[in-house]
Amino acid sequence: MKETERKDKTTRKTDKKADGHLVLFVRRNAVYIAVFLIGAAFLLAAGSFDWNRINSYTMYNNDSRTFVRGRVVSVDNERLETDPYDHSRYLGEQELTVLILEGDQKGDKVSIDNYLSQTHNIYVNANQKIIVCADMPEGVAPYYTVFNYDRCLPLGILVVVFAAVMLFVGKGKGLRALAGVVFTLLLVVLFMVQAIYHGFPPVIVSILTILTGTAVSLLLLNGCSRRTAVSALATVLGVAVTGIIFYISSKTLHLTGFNSDNAEELLVIQGATGLSVRSLLIAGVLVSSLGAVMDVAVSLTAALMELVVVDPSVTARQVMKSGFNIGKDMIGTMSNTLILAFAGTALNTMLVLTAYGVSRTQFISSDYLAIELAQGLCATIGVILTVPITTGICAAMRISHR
Repeated sequence: MKETERKDKTTRKTDKKADGHLVLFVRRNAVYIAVFLIGAAFLLAAGSFDWNRINSYTMYNNDSRTFVRGRVVSVDNERLETDPYDHSRYLGEQELTVLILEGDQKGDKVSIDNYLSQTHNIYVNANQKIIVCADMPEGVAPYYTVFNYDRCLPLGILVVVFAAVMLFVGKGKGLRALAGVVFTLLLVVLFMVQAIYHGFPPVIVSILTILTGTAVSLLLLNGCSRRTAVSALATVLGVAVTGIIFYISSKTLHLTGFNSDNAEELLVIQGATGLSVRSLLIAGVLVSSLGAVMDVAVSLTAALMELVVVDPSVTARQVMKSGFNIGKDMIGTMSNTLILAFAGTALNTMLVLTAYGVSRTQFISSDYLAIELAQGLCATIGVILTVPITTGICAAMRISHR
């Protein structure tokens, strides 16, 4: 009997200790838990909302086509020759037997003629997984083609490695940063893209996306603190400056969404859903500049606030001087990063234009180059101006604190 009572007392003490640890954990992480729950609720609402109730439109009717995963059982015949421009590739035809791994045809073995050309070149071997396009119009025999390699597993491994590296290096803060990245990605896919596609103003939707993404990412990263407040304010102001400069530049350069490569498709969508093509360029610049501006704002705020912690006697003037000194290096690296990123995305198009024999004057005045340069330069200007904005806010807080 005494032994039983002793065990009960030990169990109650263990339960109380566990409850105490749980309460302490919740108190210490109340901000992170609240942000996570609010962010998750917003994403759940955006993801479950039936956007097609506003308007429903698809440019092509894909009702008869499905894309399913398959595994190559065997390569029955090949008629191939080496690509004369790239000896690691083949051109010609493969006759395949493929096992369908999902969908209504799961378990079926189908024969597929896989044609390899310069632009569509999916060379496969036995036991390789692929994506199969099954075209099955009513009353017609199904027609199967090889759409692409099945990249789900390699991409999944890459995502896992990315997450593991972030967690290994960043520990707890790395976990919160990873949560912020996932939230921002889902916010863009589930809310921003859907809202803009279904006719909501792109600039307003982008601003809401930026405000929400910035708030959640920074709160998850640093909690509810002065550092978070300064970083968030500097980020929002930096992105706003970028948008204003691009708006002025677009008026001067006569740039609209109708200058873009996909203007014809966008015009068709505009007629069906009310998509605002004219505002898309500004919305794109706002979102694309967010990451770089946030990087500068957070890094500079952390450095300046650490300076105040190390030397509480530092003055606002010294904060300003240190901020500009630190910012000079950040400006150089971030400016190169942005310009090179835009140059990298434009490389293929620039090569094609060169092949067409486009003159220098024609190239400089083309819609494509004007858009790319305006976006890259305006985003870079926004990043540069984020340095004095962040420094000024930190110095002002130092003055008010004194």
